[in-house]
Parts: sequence; C-alpha cells; structure tokens
Amino acid sequence: MGIMIQRAIKRGYRAFNFLRGDDGYKRQWTASRRQTHETVVFRAGWSGVGLRVLDAVADLRRRLVRA
Repeated sequence: MGIMIQRAIKRGYRAFNFLRGDDGYKRQWTASRRQTHETVVFRAGWSGVGLRVLDAVADLRRRLVRA
C-alpha cells in the first residue's frame, strides 16, 4: 500500500482511492466519502441461468458465514 501511495505522489496524482470499506486509516487521510455500487449482468440463455444460480448460492454462503 505504501509503495502505491509513493508512486501516486511521484506521478502527481491528486487523489488515491483506498477502495471499499470503512477502515479507520481512511478517515485519517480525508473526511470525504465515496459510495460504490456493483452491477452484475448475466448473459441470456441457460448458461446465464446457471451463473445466476451460482451467484445466488455464493451470496447465501456469504450470509450464512457472517451469521
């Protein structure tokens, strides 16, 4: 992470995106927040149906592990 920040400074970047999450170190750098959104698009047909099922199973598994 530190190397990426150093590289951004050397290249003159005015912003560095720490990605998602509400980690404490991010508030040390700035008070502003960004919202991120995720959009998932599946292909049409049976292969898309299969991918939607796999995605739903993975989502269910994530929810059960958190509980």
